[in-house]
Amino acid sequence: MGKMTSALAPLSNPFLICATVLWLLNDLFLKATFPGPVTGKISDFCGVLVAPALLALPLDFIFRRPALARTMGILGVLVFFLLLKASPVSNRIINQMIPMGMYDPSDLVALVMLLPFWFLHKTATDSSRRAVGFIGLALAIVASIATSPAPVHVRMVSVPAIDLTFSRNEKLFFIWYPEAIRERYEIIISREEAEVSRLVVSRKQWIERKDERLNLEYFVYFHKSDLAPGDYTYVIRAMDVPSDEEVDRKYGSRGVTYTQDSNPARMRILP
Repeated sequence: MGKMTSALAPLSNPFLICATVLWLLNDLFLKATFPGPVTGKISDFCGVLVAPALLALPLDFIFRRPALARTMGILGVLVFFLLLKASPVSNRIINQMIPMGMYDPSDLVALVMLLPFWFLHKTATDSSRRAVGFIGLALAIVASIATSPAPVHVRMVSVPAIDLTFSRNEKLFFIWYPEAIRERYEIIISREEAEVSRLVVSRKQWIERKDERLNLEYFVYFHKSDLAPGDYTYVIRAMDVPSDEEVDRKYGSRGVTYTQDSNPARMRILP
């Protein structure tokens, strides 16, 4: 127990425990509530600070050489993070074995946290706070598991269309509820399975409104058309959708699935 208590000393450091709590809070709450580059980097900075302590712990316990454990912990995290973030090939291989995050070289800035870890581990001499050390160890293990990204499902297009009826020479309007706002949409109008018109609608052309009953944003687009009376179908699809390669490059190989929906609706133009 004495060996274990001594090896746990770095994990009882208040700064390291605070970083672990922030890491856990960020992955479980902040990322989903405030998505963006800041919350994305918080996990990287906290993880690079805490992970060497987890790696050094068994080495320190076995060999009783804190300096060796510290050096190997730093080198291990350094090499792994470089493989994960600096190379798309190695990132793909790692994510095929266990989901660990997407390829993003800008995350390498988090490696600067290896410097404060070196100082914290080197100066960790208080082995009396055994209970605090075990708490720090438990939090670090939970945070390292929680940070593993879940499989991603990317809905490339999800635009439910609504059946419409117009009188001849009446200005057409289209309504859709986008799942994710894109810069452009296309409205494809067909008759007897043959395309008769394709409209490209940009952000400046549609009107944004809110359905208070459903609490959803929706778009309205008006269009003057000379379509003949009859029955048609139409599909509204998002444009500028990422290609297969772009999705793969962004998300790596962490269980990504994606669909490209086409939800046709009916449109009737009366005589």
